[in-house]
Amino acid sequence: MVNQYKNSFSSRKPLPSLIEGKQVENELDRQLRYYRETELEHIQKEAVKLRENATDVNEAMGEIENYLGQLRNLAIEVKLP
Repeated sequence: MVNQYKNSFSSRKPLPSLIEGKQVENELDRQLRYYRETELEHIQKEAVKLRENATDVNEAMGEIENYLGQLRNLAIEVKLP
């Protein structure tokens, strides 16, 4: 299972770009994009370390669940009224 997550990270697509003329990017959008990209890179590096060093399946599953939670949090898009 760790290998499956590692493979999905190594072949991940970059975050989508804005569509010129359809979306306007402000400073908050730029900061959120930077934060998400940085967090995704961090999760990817940690997954690689886990794959290479994991010795306990239960511990590895706990870490993978943490990664999943982090990814879910990154996916939340705040909508203001």
